[in-house]
Amino acid sequence: GTRTLGLRVGSDATLVYMPDLGADPASKLARGADLLLIDGSSRERVVGGHLSMQAVIPIAAKLKAQRTLFTHIGHRTGTQAELDAWLPERFGVAYDGMAIHLHAARDSPAPV
Repeated sequence: GTRTLGLRVGSDATLVYMPDLGADPASKLARGADLLLIDGSSRERVVGGHLSMQAVIPIAAKLKAQRTLFTHIGHRTGTQAELDAWLPERFGVAYDGMAIHLHAARDSPAPV
């Protein structure tokens, strides 16, 4: 399979961005982010090599992200309200025009 490129940005507060996730990331750089912005192409099934949101939830928990936002949400995946109600605590859905204020977890919770 094709490897996915992920980005880690920041020093005090960190953002990890992993679009088009097809497998559990092997890099230690994916761990411990204040905000994990990750592929949410589908809710419960693998589509075109993209892991489902359902499969990503335990991966994000294992990576110990303070907050996880799904991006690249398909129109069949669900509405913002449906997904927010379905997702566990510290998970959410990114949306067009969203402003993210990143703060290090040791200073305060990461508001989004």
